[in-house]
Amino acid sequence: MKKSALLTLSLLALCAVSVQAEITLEDKFELEGRSPGAPLNRQPVGTSGTIWEASPNVVFAPAGGLRVKDATGYGARIELPEGFKSVTLEAKIQPVPAVENPGWMALGLGNAEQASNPTFGGLYVIIYSTGNFALMFNPDPADATSKTAKTLVRGRANVFDPDNLNTVKLTYHQDEGTIDLTINDDLAVDAFNIKEKNIRLDARYGGFSGYSQVSEARSIGGFSVSVVQ
Repeated sequence: MKKSALLTLSLLALCAVSVQAEITLEDKFELEGRSPGAPLNRQPVGTSGTIWEASPNVVFAPAGGLRVKDATGYGARIELPEGFKSVTLEAKIQPVPAVENPGWMALGLGNAEQASNPTFGGLYVIIYSTGNFALMFNPDPADATSKTAKTLVRGRANVFDPDNLNTVKLTYHQDEGTIDLTINDDLAVDAFNIKEKNIRLDARYGGFSGYSQVSEARSIGGFSVSVVQ
């Protein structure tokens, strides 16, 4: 075989090895095949075969999307594909706090003992109705009350609408050990290095959570996970 042909085959093999596969799981929480008031728990995520794990108070809203049945804490998560290089969680959320408590919503990664654990037993970003946010880490997979949680970054979104859904993206680059956060396409946290903080993140699940939300309001309009392997 000629050297040029061998070189071509070698380049093709190198390209094949370097190609990264991307997997996206998305749920727009539409009502097709679902009923208002029905629980999210055990519902499929599109046609992926992945199933939601959720606390019983997370239900479908009358016009699509999700709401909560009461103002107590809640959580929902899906299992992530193994062996990823990076993962991005994206959710359309509208924190509508109950009167008696400021309340919050969150997006996060972790491996909590229970799906309803709002701290994920890992890393999460809390979003308030004011547009303020806090990037948090909880090393205890059994702690659902944030007793062992640590605040890593606090800030305020430059672009935020309390009266409508806001798009929040949380990206974890596993090899680099960095976190990016965007809120309505505006970069709020850029390459925060958790390795430098000696944080070890067991990102088996990705999901959303919250506390003290108005039960009549649609809090979540959609959720997706994009994984690069």
